[in-house]
Amino acid sequence: MALIPLSQKIKSAAEEPCTDLFIVDVHHNLMIVVILKGLLEAAHVSGLYRFKKQNGSGDDVFARLFAASLDPDFAPLSLKPRILKSRLIAGETLYGLFLLRSSPTLAKIAGLAGYDYVVVDMEHGSGGIAEALPCLLALAAARTPAILRLPELSAAWAKKALDLGPQGLMFPMIESPGAAELAVSFCRSPPRGVRGSVHTVVRASAYGIDDGYLARVDEELLVICQVETAAGLAEIGAIAGVEGVDVVRMEPLDLSARMGS
Repeated sequence: MALIPLSQKIKSAAEEPCTDLFIVDVHHNLMIVVILKGLLEAAHVSGLYRFKKQNGSGDDVFARLFAASLDPDFAPLSLKPRILKSRLIAGETLYGLFLLRSSPTLAKIAGLAGYDYVVVDMEHGSGGIAEALPCLLALAAARTPAILRLPELSAAWAKKALDLGPQGLMFPMIESPGAAELAVSFCRSPPRGVRGSVHTVVRASAYGIDDGYLARVDEELLVICQVETAAGLAEIGAIAGVEGVDVVRMEPLDLSARMGS
């Protein structure tokens, strides 16, 4: 990889904030990230944000890498977590765990331990949306898919959770096909659902950089309905048959408590 000398440009950046940095003949995404991380401090101080790839091609990839490298837990785009939904459709058996404490350290340890996914629990766990985000960043750094369990069947909770970019949402206390249909509608954009259209400015779409997000999110997002009452158990076949429901999860402790055992 050949570079136009940058040292003088960085040194004089405070005096000439419009200076451009050129990166030539990029062969590997990781090399770009290393270079960018070395320049970020100077870039922030000087207002030096205009990076260009000189040979004219690959500008979109370059812009994505630059934006992603601003995240301290950045994982290269080629190393994104595998999609849980496609793995389930392929018949794989997946193993995961629930994270009850809002600890990014514990989240990353769980990811590095090799689990296929981690459920960040906002129903019985200690945190909400603000506490879930650092856990998702830690899991992304470990290339481990995240599922968010919501505290209730709520459009507001679903919108906030979806904006963080998990691979799945788990809805508690689903007792009927109607409730399952509501859960699905909370995960779909109009006209198929009621999700708010702010995908261009949230983490789920890399803050608008991932322009293909909206086209594929319905195919990649796991919608999980949790059955934990006798009423839900009686309707479990109908709940599972609702279009858009991907997984029905039994909650044995709540179910046994409500059935008196």
